[in-house]
Amino acid sequence: MTSGRRNAPLRGCAVPHHCPRPVRLEVLSRARYLGGLEPAELAEVDARMRVRGYDVHEPVFHAGDRADTLFVLATGTLKLSRTTGEGQEVLTDVVAPGDLFGTLSALGDPVYPDTARAL
Repeated sequence: MTSGRRNAPLRGCAVPHHCPRPVRLEVLSRARYLGGLEPAELAEVDARMRVRGYDVHEPVFHAGDRADTLFVLATGTLKLSRTTGEGQEVLTDVVAPGDLFGTLSALGDPVYPDTARAL
């Protein structure tokens, strides 16, 4: 695992696409909180995941949606933003390949606090 937070994107993935298992396992091995897992453990995580591509500017989820998914970004970038009481969009984070984003209600967050949109 690298010492920095951001990782270089994997090459060869187009949207929409079928992401081969070796690529998925590589993405998971680079994810910040999963990088220390053994290959068999990563395979168990992979077996529970779904692959989905998003077009530019397409929302992944909206602030206030039920928090039911934890995501791992494989390629590209994604922005997380919140809308102020005055209606202005405020950028809260930029997600890079290998980063986890989103949350699960089991982790204590019943709804997503931010909107996630593909860049």
